[in-house]
Amino acid sequence: MASELNGPDNTGVIKEILSLRQREAEILGFKTYAEMSMQRKMATVESAEKLLEDLRATAYPKAVDDLNDLKDFAKKHGAKGELKHWDASYWSHKQTKEKFDIDAEELRPYFPLDSALEGLFGLAGKMLGVKVTPAEGPKWHKDVLLFEVRRNAGDKEPTARLYMDLFARPSEKRAGGWQMSLQDYDAARGKKPVSVIVTSFRPPVGDKPALLSFGEVHTLFHEFGHATQSMLTTQEDPAFAGISGVEWDAVELPSQFMEYWLDEADWVVKSFAKHYKTGEQMPEKKFNMLKAAMKHHPGMGMLGQLHLSIVDINLHSVPLGANETATSREDALSQKRHTKLMESLPQARSLNSFSHIFAGGYAAGYYSYKWADVLSADAFSRFQEEGGACGDLCAAEMARIGRAWEKTVLGEGGGRKALDVFKSFRGREPSAKALLKFNFGE
Repeated sequence: MASELNGPDNTGVIKEILSLRQREAEILGFKTYAEMSMQRKMATVESAEKLLEDLRATAYPKAVDDLNDLKDFAKKHGAKGELKHWDASYWSHKQTKEKFDIDAEELRPYFPLDSALEGLFGLAGKMLGVKVTPAEGPKWHKDVLLFEVRRNAGDKEPTARLYMDLFARPSEKRAGGWQMSLQDYDAARGKKPVSVIVTSFRPPVGDKPALLSFGEVHTLFHEFGHATQSMLTTQEDPAFAGISGVEWDAVELPSQFMEYWLDEADWVVKSFAKHYKTGEQMPEKKFNMLKAAMKHHPGMGMLGQLHLSIVDINLHSVPLGANETATSREDALSQKRHTKLMESLPQARSLNSFSHIFAGGYAAGYYSYKWADVLSADAFSRFQEEGGACGDLCAAEMARIGRAWEKTVLGEGGGRKALDVFKSFRGREPSAKALLKFNFGE
């Protein structure tokens, strides 16, 4: 894989990239590239490494249990000998299917797009007090949806506009999901935020509406979380509105926060997960199995991300030796730090195509996935702790905490350091306890 085993070989290129990054850092007065990188992030090298180790210490024994469970399952179903790397995903898929009997495609009828949007906007109304209504205006495609967003339900004028371009058009746009600003916000000139969410969902077919997978519902909530930070900004200066000026590792906070409402507040999904033909609510058993399947073997899932994060920071903190490669460093780290459950294969060269850190802007920043996950889990847990996560049964508390969320994280954007903004909302520095609880239980 892009190595001496199957060219073109990136081994020398990776070494040169790391060397040039180190040289750049030294010229600018930093000891390492990682230290330089953290100047525009919420974390420091030390705090990022501490978080990764704290999570690893909990995730590793859980991952060992997960792997042993998978080995037992494979053995009971006829597997011979030791479980190999290339067998793990196969047996994991088989086990998930047998244990939870969940087929993502079979659940699509319970997630029609219109219902998912109704549930999303309903949550936003309860939590933030905003009102989202359909609007008329210019569009670049007939399938694009346009909404007006009012900060308060009774406002005459909209605070922002929101476009949603949600259906796949392979010849015109790339797959995936993202959010961006369509108009440059400028309070002084009266230019209000205009946000756009783009996804590649399956379009309606005949009399069948657009039906989403649960993963796509997560994408919808995730991107709307980004949009709220752009649309509900209270910053006058555009340079600090929305995500502008927000440290890299805090950008995903509002988006991942919205996903926790799907995973940890059952009433949200139940409010809209209804069969598009019959109106029947998703059966309780299917709903419980869906949630359980998503958290199947959480230790192995978390450990994989932690491994890559630890390797990334190390590569950008400690220069490679003359006879060292990124792969040999990775192998040494995995053994020393216990970040892998199975010994690397001799032919493994995954770093040779690890574009996130060598071409995608995540150099000394891959840890930010878990960092933002800690922030979002901790932020959501305030709603639980203060009795504001139960919908209509605790409407006043939910609105109270939601307003605090709007005024701090969403409203302030990059106006203050992300840590100070988070502390204003949470009343303390971030804690990983909520993330560990949501992944592994009490």
